[in-house]
Amino acid sequence: MGLLLIVSKSWILGILCLGCTLAQQTNQINTTCVEKLEGQFEHRLIHAVEELETPSILSGDLDQTSSASVTVRLMWTGGLDLTEQTLTLDSDLKITSDENLRYSPKEIRREGLFIKADEAGLEVHLYNSTDNCSYVIHTDILFDEQFFTFSLDNLNERLIFIADKTNEESSWWDHRGTRNPLLNILHLHTKQVQQLDLPMQLVPGRSTWNPTGEGLITIARRRRYSYCSLCPDSESFLVYIDTTTNPATPTVISNEGEHVSSPAFSNDGSKLAILRNKITDSEGIPVSPTVLREVVLYTSPVHSTEPRIVLKTDEIFKNFHGVQHHGFETSIFFLQDDERKILVNSGGRDGHQHVLVINMDTLEMEVIDRSVRILAVSKDLILAVEDYESGYSLVAGHLGVNSPSTELTTEYSTELPTTYTDAATDSTDVDETTTTSLPDVCQKILATYMDDGDSYEEYMTTSPPADDSYSSQETTRLPETTLTETDTTQQIPGDLQESLEYQAVTFKPLVTYQDHLFYTSFGESLVLATRKNSSDVIVYFGSEEAQRPQRTFSKFWLALGWHVLSIGYDLTDESVDAILENAQQKILQLKKTYDRIVLFGDNFGGTLALLLAQMYPDLSVQVVSVDGVMNLQSLLVYQPKLLSRMLGRPSPFLPTVADIVSMWELSPVRGVRNSTADYFIVSSGKWPRQSELFYSHTGDTADDSRIVMVTSEESEAVWLREVSRWIFKSSRFEEACRLSESSTQSNPSTAGESTSKALNSGTGTRTEGFLCFVLILYILSGTMN
Repeated sequence: MGLLLIVSKSWILGILCLGCTLAQQTNQINTTCVEKLEGQFEHRLIHAVEELETPSILSGDLDQTSSASVTVRLMWTGGLDLTEQTLTLDSDLKITSDENLRYSPKEIRREGLFIKADEAGLEVHLYNSTDNCSYVIHTDILFDEQFFTFSLDNLNERLIFIADKTNEESSWWDHRGTRNPLLNILHLHTKQVQQLDLPMQLVPGRSTWNPTGEGLITIARRRRYSYCSLCPDSESFLVYIDTTTNPATPTVISNEGEHVSSPAFSNDGSKLAILRNKITDSEGIPVSPTVLREVVLYTSPVHSTEPRIVLKTDEIFKNFHGVQHHGFETSIFFLQDDERKILVNSGGRDGHQHVLVINMDTLEMEVIDRSVRILAVSKDLILAVEDYESGYSLVAGHLGVNSPSTELTTEYSTELPTTYTDAATDSTDVDETTTTSLPDVCQKILATYMDDGDSYEEYMTTSPPADDSYSSQETTRLPETTLTETDTTQQIPGDLQESLEYQAVTFKPLVTYQDHLFYTSFGESLVLATRKNSSDVIVYFGSEEAQRPQRTFSKFWLALGWHVLSIGYDLTDESVDAILENAQQKILQLKKTYDRIVLFGDNFGGTLALLLAQMYPDLSVQVVSVDGVMNLQSLLVYQPKLLSRMLGRPSPFLPTVADIVSMWELSPVRGVRNSTADYFIVSSGKWPRQSELFYSHTGDTADDSRIVMVTSEESEAVWLREVSRWIFKSSRFEEACRLSESSTQSNPSTAGESTSKALNSGTGTRTEGFLCFVLILYILSGTMN
């Protein structure tokens, strides 16, 4: 009996060993499959980063020198590089030449003239076919967004720029004392620098010459700290400087409590149009970045006449929801052949551009029935960018009198500027002289230059000969934009008026660029970017001042196989709780369509993404926060106007105990320990110690959480690579490479499509092997007894 028992246990032991072996074999991970999937992801990531660095049109200019030839200059931005593309068009608007150059905003090139700014100051070259005159002006020029000013007057005789002058009388602890911007005019023919003092101790900003050369406009601000000087809740002043007097006479022509932007002169300098808005609402609460703007007109003499409003903020139509303005985008353009009319760009939160045509005499208005953004106007010719469903076109043409053409013929191309040729220079070494008078040869050159510029050689490399290949390219009919129509009238203030008449256009596409990015709009604050079917989606909350869908950001994630849903918000219309509740309802709907959802937010959008994951843990999502505000009480110091909009309190204000409690309850750092979400935190140091404080509180609640520190000089590709790798690794993609009983190896190409259903690599193998080992020891111990 005992022998039979021992034999039976031996059989049982053998069967268990065989079962454990088979279980381990059927749960092994195919390392070749894993390596192949990782390689496929890295290949996609390389393509996605290329999408980030794909050039996009930043600005454009037109030079219509004759009826037979038009020169188009485009500035492209891609990654950290800028490119200038020069196209030459014939009378039929066909491209006859194309040239790409590396572009620097710190350089000015004209015939017989080259000016360059660097750390040493201004480097000036004046030359003709036989002589060269060079000198250096030592100064510290400011080129950041707020102060960028570097342009010549209409006669190419004077250069305006803003330079920094250290204020030695300031206290060492006064951060304002380290920068003292001054507006300067360099007279090229005398090498004298004229400094312009502004009234009210205002600090100059971007400046524009009057086309007549008799004066200039600068957008000035008070000498105080501002988190976002370009935002519409920041006070700014319009200052006209009359340069015909000695000294030059500055005059403030706008009112206190206003924000002004996008100044534009008519071609003869007799009219000046701007965008304007109040910086607070009727209750004293700072306005949001999406506030609507007035269009205001000044007439000559600009500095002594009262302005006239040509478009009010409450003039809202079913097909036009008011004028919005973003950053330094040029918004107003005068029609040079009919200066009674202006074109006004406006971009909505749905990502689509709209152009309004205003007759300033009759105040009649029309809209252009296309999603276009005007770049430049010369005489009767208009240069614009037109968006459509899967790309965009560079177009040129005229405002027409007939119905808009629906069949468009385009010189089709998908090539973006990628090659560069360096401009040739004939100048000699710079003579770093500081004398106040120029050598005789310089005086002769300048005299010739001011009298007749035709005697000078072309400084830039000449354009290549005409390329007949443009005319041989096939014609293409552009697809019509099809967006889901929804009623957004409840989001529009004031009484809704009837639709505006549509302005007929005769634009001709010059070049079409395909990026295969499709936008579907579900109202102004909800836009879905897609390219092909996907089971994964990024839910994106932008910063408060950037509420439009980010095309480059979307293209990056689309290249990795994700869709991107951009959710807009306005803190003046909704509370934080209402914004989060609406977002939660949208995400619950997304879970019916998508297997995997990642919340992504920038700045205060990052705060909303974190709060959403904490308040609704049933969403089971991952969160990426870029420079999020982790403790809202810090807004009292760093961004009090945003806090005023959140709490609905006038600014400035002294917070009550209830305010402080409310801020703490809405702080992500408060709920981090009770959250089960995984976090990826990106910090550039914008909010000191905010991200680091939040990450230190994650503890053991989120094993897969990470934090990455970046610098402001690094491109977003640096941390987006890390974010995408983190998301990929956490998808537990190895499950697709797990061996099964029916197959010894998974198909890597098929496995790559189901990464969201995988488990950790090797976990099952290690666990089941350990249990088998324990069970065998137990049986052996029983047998021995």
